[in-house]
Amino acid sequence: MLKIFSRKVVENSKEDGLQYNFIVENAEFVRSALRCASILGAVRRCLFRWAFKGNKIMLRYIVLGAAVVLTGVLSGCGLSPQYLKPEPRFSGQVSAVGQGQPVTVRVSDGRASAVIGTRGGLYANTSAISVQGASFLPRLQAETDAAVRMLGFTPMAKGSDNAQLDLTLTELSYKAVENNPLFKEAKLQAVFTLAVKNGSRSYNGRYAATLTQGYVKAPNEQTNTEWVSLVLSEALQRVFKDPAIGQLLAQ
Repeated sequence: MLKIFSRKVVENSKEDGLQYNFIVENAEFVRSALRCASILGAVRRCLFRWAFKGNKIMLRYIVLGAAVVLTGVLSGCGLSPQYLKPEPRFSGQVSAVGQGQPVTVRVSDGRASAVIGTRGGLYANTSAISVQGASFLPRLQAETDAAVRMLGFTPMAKGSDNAQLDLTLTELSYKAVENNPLFKEAKLQAVFTLAVKNGSRSYNGRYAATLTQGYVKAPNEQTNTEWVSLVLSEALQRVFKDPAIGQLLAQ
């Protein structure tokens, strides 16, 4: 059963153009889920034995309460890994200070690993959340170019004689925090570093954004993609709110 499940996941991943090896991770996930099912089954049997030994009128309340608690427990059992494709957006307002001068704009991913955290659960090592640089860099490049254009400059892909603007994602993290069995929080952080050079003058900055989202049921891939997109977008807004960037490029 585990082999069939693993093989199916690998085939699906290839159809989507992804070359991840899910065999080990998903086999561990299935084993984790089976262990959780065994634990929950034992809890359910204990509850019903206790209920029938006592007042049977209270059975409906016991079952209802157990359902709520077990829902929270189940949401924290084995969770599958996620591979996100966020889309950062620049939606801020900036003042145009340039006069069309060319600026070479480069964006990059400076993180050591694509894994940004885990979804939590009893077996966190099977629930990693990953964001590959290739999944968001094209959008980040387009949004950064748009922001530079709004500042009054002309973004260019190349040109050693131009002013230079280099934006690097240095940190992207996701932490699942369990406040109690029924309520959890996801804490996300994104950090960009910026290097601007115009002739002999240069400027460096660091810009961070955080996001906290509460949940009861473990977020699916779409929800986590939206949250990561939000924190990346907020960090990008903070980059171009810095007036020193436009001032240096305009000199």
